[in-house]
Amino acid sequence: MSAFSTGYSISPTYGHEATQLVGPHDQVRKGIWPVSNSIWFSCFYIAAFIIRPWEKLFPWLEAVRFERSFVILLFLVVLTDRGFRIVFDKQTLAFLGLIMALVICTVTATDPGEAWGGNRGLYTYLTTAFGFFLFLSVIRTKYELTFLVTCQLVATGLYLGKSLWEFHLHGAGSTSMGVHRLSGIDIMHSHPNSVAAMTVLSLPIWSFVWNARETFASTWPPFWQTWFTRSLKFYLVIVVLTLMGANSRTSYVTATLFGVLFIRRHNSFNQQIKYLIGFVAVAVMVWVSLPQASRDRIESIWNEKASNESAKESADGRILGFKAGMEMFRRSPIVGIGVNNFMPYRDQRIDGVKLVAHNAAGEILGQTGLVGATAFVVFVVVMIGNAYQLLRTHPDRAMTSSDFNTNFGLMGRDTVILLLIHGLTMDTLFHYSWVWMSAFLAIAVQQSRDEMPH
Repeated sequence: MSAFSTGYSISPTYGHEATQLVGPHDQVRKGIWPVSNSIWFSCFYIAAFIIRPWEKLFPWLEAVRFERSFVILLFLVVLTDRGFRIVFDKQTLAFLGLIMALVICTVTATDPGEAWGGNRGLYTYLTTAFGFFLFLSVIRTKYELTFLVTCQLVATGLYLGKSLWEFHLHGAGSTSMGVHRLSGIDIMHSHPNSVAAMTVLSLPIWSFVWNARETFASTWPPFWQTWFTRSLKFYLVIVVLTLMGANSRTSYVTATLFGVLFIRRHNSFNQQIKYLIGFVAVAVMVWVSLPQASRDRIESIWNEKASNESAKESADGRILGFKAGMEMFRRSPIVGIGVNNFMPYRDQRIDGVKLVAHNAAGEILGQTGLVGATAFVVFVVVMIGNAYQLLRTHPDRAMTSSDFNTNFGLMGRDTVILLLIHGLTMDTLFHYSWVWMSAFLAIAVQQSRDEMPH
């Protein structure tokens, strides 16, 4: 018997017989559910990291040290099921270099204790870094890779859905910039801008899964095929509602940018027009539905007189944060003032403001100096190289192409672009999307090489 057996014929749900993504090395139940415990524990790791139930939803989990206990259990499951492995490719070496740079900047920090702890400390980053090596160890096939990426989309959808529930039904959220805004259901990502960034950064993943749904779900039972497609469509509704609730100006810009990237990748002019009309229609509905204060906030993107004074102060604060970061860099150009030391150092030694940089350049240069900045740039350059290596494996870069590598490369490229744009207005050095997407791209590149004839 082969490793893969479904008991189902390929369903005509999509209107034609699709090439299946499940390969001879995949072990799945009923054509859909992976057999490997490592895959399922990895999915749970993704969901737990994004939703972080021990912070707000179930705080008693913190008392029983759920996070640490689960990581230990996860480590043991992977070790016995598939074993941990490190492939020393360019991305892994670049990531190890970045980790080493952050360790150096933690040891030499103005306050090493602050550099180690907190939501922006080295310890938190290492829990994210664990995912990089976890994914490289667990994922073996394209189906498993797509399954893990889809799990991230599902976890993000659950997080956003619960946040919307609390915002609309229970009035949860926070009032800032003169507008009542949606907040997250955890502590780490709870700020409206962070929730909005998480939402926009999930769009390249949604785009990949949407385009891969035919090959990915071709072996699924018809019931799951139908509801999978419907769920992907409903996810866009969640995205729109979340962006309206969070009311982040940067995320409106990056969402529009993603719309442009999504439309341009279609070769058919008719398809481009169809998606453009759809995008404009959604934008008009959003604008009409928003209260006047939220509209003024959006208009302040191009007209600073449109919104209230607090919105202008927010924009000016990012400039001041950048200047504070440059002053830290001037004082300690090699290793910076230390990871997670920005706010206390700025408060006590620069301008007396208890705020972070609110931009990646000030954050990275100020806290990690040339050591951290160089390591980060190398890490990002390798990511971009992997994305374009996947794109080069297929001459047709149209979204209508069923080529796995093309669509995966587009997902990686668009994620990097959106992260860089978000870095203009928020701290993104420790954002998990950098780590996880770099791992996914490295795995896809390795799988692409393994498929090439020797």
